[in-house]
Amino acid sequence: MKNKKNGFSLLEMMMVGGMIAGIGLVVMQLTKNTFTSQTNAIVNADYFGFKAELDSMLLNPFDCTASLKNTTFNGSTIRNTPRDVEI
Repeated sequence: MKNKKNGFSLLEMMMVGGMIAGIGLVVMQLTKNTFTSQTNAIVNADYFGFKAELDSMLLNPFDCTASLKNTTFNGSTIRNTPRDVEI
């Protein structure tokens, strides 16, 4: 009688499972790094966009005087200036 081998051995299945787990860990780490980089890029874009808008408003004499009209920054008056002034 011939002895037929059907299927895979336990060692082969364990090796395949280990390889799949390793590939899964690599993919998870790449996903985490991509998400972190994307978050940092969004934060930096928002910051530099806000800075550019603020610079353009403060460099334009009309916008600057219209936004900060009747506001003085002498001595104690700076403490009385409202904190949530929209610019």
